[in-house]
Amino acid sequence: NLEINLNNDIHACIHIRTHVHTYAHTHTHTHTHTQAHTQTHTHAELFLHPFPRHRRHHHCHVINITIITSCVT
Repeated sequence: NLEINLNNDIHACIHIRTHVHTYAHTHTHTHTHTQAHTQTHTHAELFLHPFPRHRRHHHCHVINITIITSCVT
């Protein structure tokens, strides 16, 4: 659902960035970049590609979403 929302609604992406960034950033250094983690990161990046204007910001979203997904899983 996260990927669909990001792809169809920019506001959803901003909302996730605002509320998820702090949580994800805290766990960035604690979680190891496993093979599955890398796959999810690449997969999410494709969905965020349609927004080139905020490419750097969205790249940060990809990391956040990936980490949150790993924690939940």
